[in-house]
Amino acid sequence: MTEIFFDDALKRAEELDAHLDANKAPLGPLHGVPVSLKDTFKVRGYDASIGLAALSFKPAAENSVLVDNLLGAGAVLYCKTNVPQTLMALDSHNNVFGRTLNPFNTAVTAGGSSGGEGALLGMRGSVLGVGTDVGGSIRIPAMCNGTFGIKPSWERIPYAGQEGGMLAGASKVGIPASAGPLAHSMRDIELFFRAVSEQRPWTLDPDVIPSPWLPLTSLGSSSRKLRIGLVRRDGVIDPHPPIARLLDEVKSKLLSSGVEVVEMDITLLFSQCQSLANALFGVDGGNTMFDLLESANEPLSPWLSTRLKRKAPLELAKVRELHAKRETLRKEFLSVWKDEHGEIDAFVCPVAPHPIPPIDRYNGVSYTSSFVLLDYPAGVVPVRMFEQEDTKGELPQTKPLGNWDKVNRELCKCILLDWIGQAYHSHRPASNQLKR
Repeated sequence: MTEIFFDDALKRAEELDAHLDANKAPLGPLHGVPVSLKDTFKVRGYDASIGLAALSFKPAAENSVLVDNLLGAGAVLYCKTNVPQTLMALDSHNNVFGRTLNPFNTAVTAGGSSGGEGALLGMRGSVLGVGTDVGGSIRIPAMCNGTFGIKPSWERIPYAGQEGGMLAGASKVGIPASAGPLAHSMRDIELFFRAVSEQRPWTLDPDVIPSPWLPLTSLGSSSRKLRIGLVRRDGVIDPHPPIARLLDEVKSKLLSSGVEVVEMDITLLFSQCQSLANALFGVDGGNTMFDLLESANEPLSPWLSTRLKRKAPLELAKVRELHAKRETLRKEFLSVWKDEHGEIDAFVCPVAPHPIPPIDRYNGVSYTSSFVLLDYPAGVVPVRMFEQEDTKGELPQTKPLGNWDKVNRELCKCILLDWIGQAYHSHRPASNQLKR
């Protein structure tokens, strides 16, 4: 946790109890439900420092739009949670609050950038949390901490009024982030979306589409079987053996439950996503963030110090070219949702090509960032814990697909050695990702 406001939460809970005692109807679906928030969300009277010294001790003057929506639905807000410095890392460490540890195994990452949310949910310190995602920042912590998590399309849940260390409007030039829930069940995920939708968030955030939330269960309401695709690889990084076997398990479970499973090879398109997403993430050159760091003479976190540097912002012509490629790719991707037998309702793929890695060793994000580039809703569903049996299997002896794949193969050896050294002392959640 970063900001802790238990006293405010207890006062709020008493007021909500008194409201019911007076025989008044609940404020909304979240009446009395404690909800934790990623540190990026502004709560009036508390910092939204996002782990930066320059933004510390500067309480927010107003709430983020989603905070007001949650309060309107009856939620009790009680804390905010840790993030990585700059919000550009997959392990949540900064110089203000320190490092978030994984509650299942402190030797492995809790993920980022909503790592504090993931860890708090994982240790049952929260029943419902809210994070943000622009490269995998909800889904990666959900995977690492064994929770459910969903990144909606960016126009579904209000994002306005957050602190991101960027100038206003900067995200519109690159790739906009989305806000979404981390929770312990799909029932809770549904509750979050329904509660926010009932608050009519489009009246406060012009980016939100004025549309009610339809339950995911409506997907299977037609007379035909559900058709779920299975995407095994992205063509950039091949999954480790335990991840490949996990997909086989998921396929078997889907088939036994009466779902039609469609093997999908979409590597021709999938493999184009990561490099394009990375280019669009860096449109502003990180200059606003570096200005904040330098204003407080704050050093970069060790992991970031060798990977992040100030660059010149991209020229308008280059930005236009990148967005043109993105639109072309999004149009081409529409073809994957249908084959000769009909429409495909959703597809499952790995969250990452590896199990949960040691601290600061998370590899590529192509399996998560791609769906931000495409603006697809994407969620993580826990499958089971990583077990000793999962250490079996050999990597292919073929030439790596590229540098990302080469590093991923080296990481496989590291994870297996780590597991052997810590066997019987901890377990790691394993997850898959659902795209709709």
